[in-house]
Amino acid sequence: MKFNERIKLVVITLALIIICLPLAFIITVFTNPFWLWIEKTFSVESVGHSGPAEWCYITVYLLLISASGLILLKFRNQKTIKK
Repeated sequence: MKFNERIKLVVITLALIIICLPLAFIITVFTNPFWLWIEKTFSVESVGHSGPAEWCYITVYLLLISASGLILLKFRNQKTIKK
């Protein structure tokens, strides 16, 4: 992998990490009924007086980062296979 390709990969990765932050917040807030269901079904504190708990935001963020990473790897592998 060339130096320019490494820099490009780092920039794309950082952009995905930054883009996923507000997206995770929005998804977590809109899935409030799901977090209420989790709380009622499993007796795990997931919704407080100000919205979903911190671990809910972290869970959604990690899922988004993982999905973004897998998609990035898939496109990167397809690109190298076509060369």
